[in-house]
Amino acid sequence: MTTAYADQIKEQRIKRAWSQEELATISDIDVRTVQRIEKGHAASPDTLKAVANAFGIDVTDLVQAKVAPPTVASDSMLLLRIQTGS
Repeated sequence: MTTAYADQIKEQRIKRAWSQEELATISDIDVRTVQRIEKGHAASPDTLKAVANAFGIDVTDLVQAKVAPPTVASDSMLLLRIQTGS
């Protein structure tokens, strides 16, 4: 089972060209914890706050799953359905 934030944490770490060891040091957590989080294991709220602080982002930005913005075509189809009732 993977968490919503596992990929986000790895993405943020790689974007900064940090190793897992560097993230662990900056976050003041164990490197094994970073490895587990990136593999999808659950993390405590305090650990997530520490990681978010290391990245300089809000913890809610870290844990929220990314949702692709709707495309113009899907918006148009929805509007068409509403207007025509189909």
